[in-house]
Amino acid sequence: MCDCFVNFGHRGSGDLQRHVDTEKTQERDQESVVNKKDKYIFSAKVTSLDKNVKAAEATLAFHSVLHHHSYNSVDCTSKLGKIIYSDSKIANNVKCGKTKTETIVNHVLAPHALHIC
Repeated sequence: MCDCFVNFGHRGSGDLQRHVDTEKTQERDQESVVNKKDKYIFSAKVTSLDKNVKAAEATLAFHSVLHHHSYNSVDCTSKLGKIIYSDSKIANNVKCGKTKTETIVNHVLAPHALHIC
């Protein structure tokens, strides 16, 4: 309905029903996948650093899928990059945890892959 993934491992259909009933889900129902992708890639005032950070986050997400890494490992890798590359403005601004990585994969990379196939 809202083109997002719901973890319903705890309460099963109850989790799914709670998700469907939220106002956020109902708002998302009005949006398309393209709009979600555009919101991630474009914003009103985008600097060169912002573009590079978003490219790094998307690359990190792609790399995790390519090598079958868990989303938890991306969270760790993102934090490790800040330590290893402490003098890098891009590495210090990357905030790519498991939730954001999953969102990038599901709403940016997957739709693009389906579009080009």
